[in-house]
Amino acid sequence: MYQEVPDVDKPIPRPPHNWDDLAGGGAESQGRWSWDNERPSNIERSTARRDKFGAKEWPKLFLLGIFAWCATVTTIFCSFIIPLHLGRALFSLVNISPHDPFGFIVGASICGVVIYLLHLVTTSGMNIKSWLGSFTLPPTGKLLVFAYSLSGWFLCIPLLLGGLYHCLFPLDVLASTSRVLFVARLWSIGSILLHSWSALCYIDFFREEFWHEMGFLNQRNRAHRGRNSRKDWQGRYGKISQFYVQVFTILSGWQWDQVNRLELANEFVTPVLKNVITTFLVAQSLSVHSLFMCRLCSLISVSLQLAFHHEEAVKAWCVKMHKIAKDDLYLIGEKLVNYKAAIR
Repeated sequence: MYQEVPDVDKPIPRPPHNWDDLAGGGAESQGRWSWDNERPSNIERSTARRDKFGAKEWPKLFLLGIFAWCATVTTIFCSFIIPLHLGRALFSLVNISPHDPFGFIVGASICGVVIYLLHLVTTSGMNIKSWLGSFTLPPTGKLLVFAYSLSGWFLCIPLLLGGLYHCLFPLDVLASTSRVLFVARLWSIGSILLHSWSALCYIDFFREEFWHEMGFLNQRNRAHRGRNSRKDWQGRYGKISQFYVQVFTILSGWQWDQVNRLELANEFVTPVLKNVITTFLVAQSLSVHSLFMCRLCSLISVSLQLAFHHEEAVKAWCVKMHKIAKDDLYLIGEKLVNYKAAIR
């Protein structure tokens, strides 16, 4: 906007001789402004005074305003249109009628996750060339465990979940649609379901404490409710979160010694894979007979698996229900007598 010119017309007058005890070397070495005809330092030479605003700067100002207006309108336009179209595409993928307000929220969430991942990648300081150059071939056992975990979590489970979704909520498939595109659609649906569940588990969505913190549940007796001592699936330090952290650690530095068969395969991918396969086979075997029976039996299968997984909670719930039913049978309508008070 302005033409910068050195201010050499008014040099600073030199103070009296030996007014300070500065060592020799001039303005550059002493870190000060130059005096009189002394050579200016680099910092002083980089400064300048502003010239008067002339007529030749008006076109620059006009172009700056146009570019700023275009950038603002484009940002606002993209911040509304891109999330909305992402939400509509997601609804179309799962064969649901579009709902623009909810679709915008879903699309904005996806954009937020993508921007956050890009921020992590750009700020990590990782050099792709040096990262590829530092690759070392892992031992065969470690490689098989890692490949099984990645293929099971990112390929097999999404495909099974997509097939299960298709059994429960049949998708509209055109005759011209190829098998590859249909399988890719099933995998996309399954990936969305799987990673959405993973994100909800990360924020403790299925815990009572989460709803307490959100203010939707009563705070009474919260201090007496503790978490299980065993390692759980939910939370920042749960199995799901630690799986992603471990995979990132292994791939970012090729740290094959971090591959743990127990944590990656036996206690994580295999249980999820077994449960999904069981539910998928139940739904697939009944989908040819009745859609209602398919949905009902799939719901029963999922409920039984959750009951077996949370056996202690189900047992405690049954004990409480039995106590409530017994109290309702024997105490409702009866007059309770305080025998100690009666003896006195």
